[in-house]
Parts: sequence; C-alpha cells; structure tokens
Amino acid sequence: MARGLGGSCTTPMGSHAVIDGRQMTLRALLGLPDGSRTLHAQASAVVVDTAGAEALGRQVAQALRAQGADALLAQLGGH
Repeated sequence: MARGLGGSCTTPMGSHAVIDGRQMTLRALLGLPDGSRTLHAQASAVVVDTAGAEALGRQVAQALRAQGADALLAQLGGH
C-alpha cells in the first residue's frame, strides 16, 4: 500500500492486515499530522501468495487515491 502511494517511512500512513484462512482484509489510512484530514480504505480478497497480497495493497492504494490521496500527499511535501 505504501509503495503504491509513493509513501516513505515518514509519511503519516498506516495499514493493518487480518488473515482468516485464505481471506485477507487490508485496512489503511493516510492523514495529515495534525489530524485535520484522514482518508480510510479497506479491501478483502482471497490471497494465496505474495503477488495476491501485493495486488490487494495496490487496490487499497487506489481506493485512497480515489478519495484524494495524491492531493494530500502533495500537501505533505517532503513525506
């Protein structure tokens, strides 16, 4: 997810994955450090390998982009 958004270790974002059998649910957020704006996204898929997990991360990144993640990242500047 972070790679899909172009984030770094200083970008205020987080993610949490839960695996139940082969079903993976990935929740993510991206926000401004002062908490004035936060974007949330979640997706689930059957994941059987690393490629499937990476695809789920890209899907969540795209959902954040649809909410304005690129503009928020631009606002963060050097992050």
